[in-house]
Order: sequence, then structure tokens, then C-alpha cells
Amino acid sequence: MGRLYKRMPGAVLEAAIQLVCRSGEVILSKMETNPYPSQPPPAATEPRRYSRVSALVLSFFSPELYRDVARRWCGIGFLYLVLLLAVSWLPLAIRAHVAFAKFVRQAAPRVLAGFPAVTITNGVVSIDRPEPYLWRDPGNNEVLLYVDTTGAFDLPAAASAKAKLSRSQLVVKQNEYDTRTYDLSQVKSFYVDKTRVTGWLAMAIPWMGLGIFVMGLLGTLIWHLIQIVIYGVIGLLLASMFSARLEYLALMRLAAVAITPAILLDTVLDMTGTSVPYSVLLFLALELGYLAFAVKANVQPAPAPPGFPMYPPTQPPPQLPPRI
Repeated sequence: MGRLYKRMPGAVLEAAIQLVCRSGEVILSKMETNPYPSQPPPAATEPRRYSRVSALVLSFFSPELYRDVARRWCGIGFLYLVLLLAVSWLPLAIRAHVAFAKFVRQAAPRVLAGFPAVTITNGVVSIDRPEPYLWRDPGNNEVLLYVDTTGAFDLPAAASAKAKLSRSQLVVKQNEYDTRTYDLSQVKSFYVDKTRVTGWLAMAIPWMGLGIFVMGLLGTLIWHLIQIVIYGVIGLLLASMFSARLEYLALMRLAAVAITPAILLDTVLDMTGTSVPYSVLLFLALELGYLAFAVKANVQPAPAPPGFPMYPPTQPPPQLPPRI
């Protein structure tokens, strides 16, 4: 470099030095305005226009809501899904709480009137009634408990009993096809009668509604999370069909909002005791229809064709006042 520097003519050397200095000034000025030119500053996040609560209603008809969900909401819609399921389970839990409390206070004393006192000592069952004993529902005469410590269970009238108690076993009929057997031979000491059962039911009253709410919410939340994952994949196909530029997370958010009408309508039908034939297929079609509506709401408008620029409308020339 030293030899090259000495061989340069004076004018050329001076021009080269000026060029380097000017280039350095330009680079420095750009670095002052943006010290990281390769990383542009992130764009400011626009606040969302619709809240989660308003989305419960607007999800039925508003394309603006679905545009807001896709462009301005964050995440996969988890908090919205929790809110939606809480709203749907709350009236069901309240109804269950009221019905259970009414049963305990009004119907339970009548039903438990025939309940025997059951004692288990060193795995052997005994009752305070002559055997075989049938505990029936006084309302419909259905056999709730059939006790026969000999294990014969040969009474035809009790063949369909809900539960059968023998010397060391309890068999509970879950449904027409499933039964559960509980071994009592290892129980050292146990006693239950109608007074104790009534106390247990009374203790359960404050927790019945809350238990149904929490268990129902958690169970359906897991299912609907899986559902929006699947619907997000279907949303990718719909986005390709409609030429909508949507990311997978945005499609999951749209799916969480799109299932709102079906869930709320199902809640209303359940509360009113209305049965709709083929409701599963109808709700599936409704959810997919709203998902398509949500994706189509996010389709960008087509650009104007080339060669036809949009000019502002021409203004008429100003009118001059007449000369006098």
C-alpha cells in the first residue's frame, strides 16, 4: 500500500481521498438514523377493536370482527375459548345445582326411607333387614339395591337392579352393557344408613354446581383445543381456496371464534330441553360454514388492473365574479 500511495499523482490522490471522505459521511449519516440497517424497526402493533365479550355476539354476523381477530388479536384464542366455554357451562351448572338441592331437600328423604343400614366387619356384609332385601324407588318402583348375602340373586323381579350387594361384593350396573364390581373383603369396618347418606348429600349441595362447572369446563376445553387445531388445518385449505393471506395461528384464532354460534346455540337447546335430529352434523356444518365466512372476510381486495390509474375527480374551474 505504501508503494501504491507514492506512485499516485497528486490530483488523483486528492480526488480519491475526497471520495472516501464523502462515502464515509453518507454511511455515518445512515447509521445515525438507523443504527441497525439490516433490521428495520418493528411496526407498532395496532390495538384490537373488539373485546372478547363483544365477540360472543358479533361472531354471529360481523365480518369486521373476524378481520380484527385475524389481524389484531394474539395467540391461538385460548383465553377467548375459556370465556366462551365458561359462558356456556355457567347456566348448566346453575341448573344442576338447583336441581340437586331440590332433590336433597324434597325427594331424598322419601327415596331413602327404605334404605337399609349396612355394616361391614372384616369384609363381611350384614344389614338390619330380612334378606333378600330390595330397596326400591317409591316413584317408579325401580329396584335400586338388591341385597342377598348368600349370593343367590334369584328373584326375577330384581334382575335389573341398579346395584347388587352380596357377602363381600358390590356390583353396580353402569349402563346396559357395563357393570363394575367392587371387592369388599378387605374392608375392616364400615357402617352406613339413611341418616349418614342424607348428611353426605347435604354436604355436597354447595359443591355440586361448582364441580360440574369445573369438570365440564376442563373436559370441553381439551376437546375444543384439539378441534381448533384441526379447524386451523381446514382453514389453510379455505385460505388457499379464497386466496386469503392468513397464518396458521390466525386461523386457529378464527376457528375459536367461528365455533361460538354452534356452542351457544347448543347451550340454549340444552337449557330449553329441545332435541334436534342430527344435531351433531348440523353443528359441524354450522362451524365449518362460519370458518369459511371468517376466512373469506380476510380476503384482500384485488388491485386495480395495470394501465388504468385512478385519478382524482377533476374539479371545475372557479367561477369569477362578473365584472360591473
